[in-house]
Amino acid sequence: MNSYRVALIGTGRVGYQFQFTDLPDLPDNHAAAIAASDRCRLVAGVNRGRKKLEQFGHRFGVDALYQDYRKMLDEARPDICIVATHPELHCQMIEECAAASSTQAIICEKPMALSLGECDRMIGACERAGVLLQINHNRRWKSDWVQAQQLLTDGVIGDL
Repeated sequence: MNSYRVALIGTGRVGYQFQFTDLPDLPDNHAAAIAASDRCRLVAGVNRGRKKLEQFGHRFGVDALYQDYRKMLDEARPDICIVATHPELHCQMIEECAAASSTQAIICEKPMALSLGECDRMIGACERAGVLLQINHNRRWKSDWVQAQQLLTDGVIGDL
């Protein structure tokens, strides 16, 4: 079974601070989801602000902390990059993550970009590099989804 090295670019609210539920099998943020996976390991964090970066590193036991994502790409060489920054930063970051030789996949937080042109550039960069690009859009903490999970867990709607 493959194990993936994951870097989190953007150690703020969506990256690791959100917590909507107390359900251990339903992580509410990117870092918690990676930490809950037996196939992924958080190896680096990136943030402009040092305080959030250090708090993230302490909480998740990550020592490779960077304020420059380019340096992180060169030194940490992650398999998966999670871009959880402000949308105006997404396009350039995605293009550069896709160009890094170690990157196999990128998860980008919503909104994908600020224009259709930027979206096309991001998709093109990933296609040329053979890198999987996924745009995050979830509602797992919404009551409807939590109820659906409970119905599945209880076997109410049958086996899947």
